[in-house]
Amino acid sequence: MPNTRDTDKSIPLDQPLVNGLTPAEIFTSCVEGFNFGTAHQESWIERFGEPEWDAEFVNERTGFTCRIATFFELLEDETGDAEAEDYTVLRYVVELQLGDAQYISVMWEAHNAGPADAEFMKQCAHKTLIKMSAVIGVKVGYELMQDPSEY
Repeated sequence: MPNTRDTDKSIPLDQPLVNGLTPAEIFTSCVEGFNFGTAHQESWIERFGEPEWDAEFVNERTGFTCRIATFFELLEDETGDAEAEDYTVLRYVVELQLGDAQYISVMWEAHNAGPADAEFMKQCAHKTLIKMSAVIGVKVGYELMQDPSEY
């Protein structure tokens, strides 16, 4: 296959390319230390309800989006044991939306996560967001990892 060095034709930098990536290739190249990943026709972020925190990055030309959301749930013990403790569930979800009903979602989840586990999940989710945003042509800076409240 000839490349631009071998031909007189160059590809304009603003011409859309045909993206033949598979969801598996996106997982392999973009995702860091995740629990679950899927390609489907519904949004996991919307499925889990109202997030504690979220941010969305959009390629204005294509309409493709990359979102990140944090969910925190306090679940009560259902065994009826008076001494049993309630527990928490912390989730991070990063979601790439390509078209109307094509989602590639990645989730990190921990029950009763300590500070180290929570920080690890946050760092993995933010690194994944940066890489998945690049797939749709949106640059998200590394400052997101330092101060996510800006986003």
